[in-house]
Amino acid sequence: MTIADFLALRWSKVEGPIIEPPRFSPIIADPSFLFPDETPDGTWELFAHSAWGIHRYSSLDGLAWRDRGLVVRNAMRPFVRKIGEGYFLFYEAYPPIALALTALPVKMKWHSTIEISRSADLWNWSPRKTILRTQVHCLRPRIRPGWPFYARKNAHHRSSRRPDAGISQVRARVQGRS
Repeated sequence: MTIADFLALRWSKVEGPIIEPPRFSPIIADPSFLFPDETPDGTWELFAHSAWGIHRYSSLDGLAWRDRGLVVRNAMRPFVRKIGEGYFLFYEAYPPIALALTALPVKMKWHSTIEISRSADLWNWSPRKTILRTQVHCLRPRIRPGWPFYARKNAHHRSSRRPDAGISQVRARVQGRS
């Protein structure tokens, strides 16, 4: 879809939600779309998360959506893109029941990861693969101007080095060194 195509769209008000949360989930949130010209069968595709994980929905017109089921469990905040001939689903994964435990009055800490699944047809998805794991190396991490390249005083002193919270590992992966 080009900018001109987008600007030519005519919008109309729709009463009520166009998709509903699945059974026993209070939410359906953070949608990510594929336009009809990006999909194998020319349909709109929507990925969104519930309390159970990431769901896929399909539509011929962008108004009437059909639930295609759960794609990934224990995951939220999907971001789907077609790259080349394949589809890549990026998302935040969390430990089982961690999201449900956030409703309790006592807040528990949990760590999530950024993961990816791949598909050639939007139906069959690869096993999840972790691409980013959080790491905390200090009690009060600070982001300074020029992040992620920290300006260091007395860099020759080992005690003056600030941890990079795993940024060097991510940079190495992106640059293909790992």
